[in-house]
Amino acid sequence: MNHTYALRNLAAVLLGRLRFILISTLLFGVVALCAARFWMPFHYEASASMYVRNSGTAESRQTGNVNLNDLNASKSLVSTYIAVLTSQTVMNEVSRQLCAALDEQTLWTAFPGAGPSNPPNVLKCVKMTSVNSTEVMKITANTKSPEVSARICNILVGIAPEALIRVVGAGSVEVIDEAVPDYRPVSPNIPLVTLIGLAAGLFASIFLVLALDYFDDSVRDIEKLSKTFAKPILGEIQSTDDHEKEPFPSRVRTFWSAFAPVRRKRKATRRPRRARPRRKLITDENIPFNIVEGYKSIRTNIVFALGTAERKTIVISSASPHEGKSTTAANIALAFAQISDRVLLIDADMRKPVMHRTFVVDNSTGLSTLIISMSSAEDSIRRHVMGNLDLLPSGPLPPNPSELLASSQFADVLDALSRRYDYIIIDTPPMNVVSDAMSIRAVGGVLLVVRYGQVNYEDISGTMKKMELSGANMLGFVVNDVERHPSGYGRYGYYGYRYGYGYGRRRTTAVAAPPEKPAEKDAPSPAPPPTPETPEQ
Repeated sequence: MNHTYALRNLAAVLLGRLRFILISTLLFGVVALCAARFWMPFHYEASASMYVRNSGTAESRQTGNVNLNDLNASKSLVSTYIAVLTSQTVMNEVSRQLCAALDEQTLWTAFPGAGPSNPPNVLKCVKMTSVNSTEVMKITANTKSPEVSARICNILVGIAPEALIRVVGAGSVEVIDEAVPDYRPVSPNIPLVTLIGLAAGLFASIFLVLALDYFDDSVRDIEKLSKTFAKPILGEIQSTDDHEKEPFPSRVRTFWSAFAPVRRKRKATRRPRRARPRRKLITDENIPFNIVEGYKSIRTNIVFALGTAERKTIVISSASPHEGKSTTAANIALAFAQISDRVLLIDADMRKPVMHRTFVVDNSTGLSTLIISMSSAEDSIRRHVMGNLDLLPSGPLPPNPSELLASSQFADVLDALSRRYDYIIIDTPPMNVVSDAMSIRAVGGVLLVVRYGQVNYEDISGTMKKMELSGANMLGFVVNDVERHPSGYGRYGYYGYRYGYGYGRRRTTAVAAPPEKPAEKDAPSPAPPPTPETPEQ
């Protein structure tokens, strides 16, 4: 939740949701246009004008002298004329003549529900004004029918002389212009309504974006993440268009899970799903150059962070699922395999293992069988799965993975493997889901993967408390799936991706073939997997 905003912060938030703002603004404008064109009724105006003069003015003009007092008195009488013409008696007469002059369909068009037994309320659609404060009166009618508007004005003009002379004693009433139907609608003003809709959409979308950002507690400021938990950011991995995204928010997944029994009944009748795509590795040809360099930067920072550690063993985990920890662990292991020929990746997620599918190896034996001595290290470890990287898959899923990882047998296995390998990368389940990662003892440090814009600070805080209680050495954070902000400046913490990444090239290979070892260390058969007689390195 960001409680303070600078001008650049506001620009960053709005530019980050520019597409949403533009689409929302356009959508509001289209809705307003359609409403003005097809939903709002059209109104038509007609007007007539007449000149009213009193008897005093007439006598003055007969003598040839214009009395200014008489002229001012005539102007002040215009309001009296309007009051007379808008009286209930005059309006009732207009309604009566209008009902007699028009057929029922035309009358219903202008006044829905009106008829001989239910006269229309003409007063609501009639307006009378004085033209430039003179004795000239303008009568305007606004209805849904141009013919009805013109007929109302002409009826009023016909009734006005008798009413004004009888009530006010006006000298004469002369018609200047009679009303004629005007088929151009005066309302709604379609361009104005559309512009109002666009403005409403713009302000509504901006308000929504700022409100969501204000109440958003997810990790969107990497500098804030580092300062909040007083831990370094060991690296950032940028987002790519084809990167795996979480398909549904948690609430939608919870709602969808309510229909699990129905889905299970239909499972037999549906066609099988396509296999889940393999995780993106830095050895793939279509991985951008900056992603590869991001993992190399993480590798360098881990080397410095473990510089004084006795064991170069790193546990990689996350606070919640779907943060990319397994992909991060695989790529960090591959990055280490580029600088060392003794790197081991251990799949310690014995609940939902993925490494055997990522590297396409057999999972019949692995960590679970190695811990309980059902298989040897040579039978469990898959040698050179990619370059110099060795893989210890999870093996068959045990019923008690936490107990296995906390056992002394696993500690002995890890101690033996640490003497054979320079670096060991351990992929573990999310810490806020299960306690498997905290069960692992005697490691160099823990690396926490945080997915940008998904995990919130409350989840990370819970994970940090668990690691503090277990006495784990927290090395730092790796922020995954970071979005480059359109504004170009680093409010969201872009540290290392500003130089040398604008070449537009793709990396064709990331890991070279394993180098030849000295003759005294070569195994009798170089083809993996090695024979059990292979001496330990």
